[in-house]
Amino acid sequence: MYTMNSHVRYSEADHNGLITPDALINYFQDCTMVHSELCGRGVTNASKAEGYWFLASWQADIIRTPKLFENINITTIPYEFKGFFGSRNFLITTDDGEELVKANSVWIYLDSHTHSPARIPKEEGAAYGEIGPKLDMEYLPRKIKVTDELSPYAPVPVDIQQIDTNEHVNNCEYIRTFMSATGAVDMPRRIRAEYRQAAVMGDIFHPYVYKDDARCIADLRGEDGTSYAVVEFIYEKE
Repeated sequence: MYTMNSHVRYSEADHNGLITPDALINYFQDCTMVHSELCGRGVTNASKAEGYWFLASWQADIIRTPKLFENINITTIPYEFKGFFGSRNFLITTDDGEELVKANSVWIYLDSHTHSPARIPKEEGAAYGEIGPKLDMEYLPRKIKVTDELSPYAPVPVDIQQIDTNEHVNNCEYIRTFMSATGAVDMPRRIRAEYRQAAVMGDIFHPYVYKDDARCIADLRGEDGTSYAVVEFIYEKE
């Protein structure tokens, strides 16, 4: 378990003075990366590792959207290592203990040489210390069901600023691409993302989108139809 303390910065807020969806997801990512680094499993040790983690999915349930300059505490809780899957919860609270966001993430452990899923070594799980407890929240499936009623939107080329230290598009950038392509920029009740294949420099996203009053979903595909990621914003209770 690890907690990072921060406050909502001006650059992270929208025109209503509320944190943006991509900034929210970035806090989860940053909290994870700092925690992993402190556990000796971060990017500075990546070249020596026998395996690495590939993010398979996010699910973030927004109880109340954090406001501009509000102090927030972001806690990450690894709660399960099973087979080649690892799971982490996230909880964002105020200084008074009010719960603002609950989230879940699923990760796949990959062999550094074959880049295929591999059973998680005992020492890998042990490096993160005591696991749990699992948050009390609704857990949706890792995979997002995509409707057949999708419409093609304008292609979006991968930009160099989207590439991270792994030399592929950063996980948060899929959220940003979704928001830019669809115009869905307001904070939803729930954010979901399923990552399928890493995009790299030179790739072009072809968003296939479905919208109604309750949700907006986009399948970000490559030129050959390969699905890189599916992102869904849910606005109303299902």
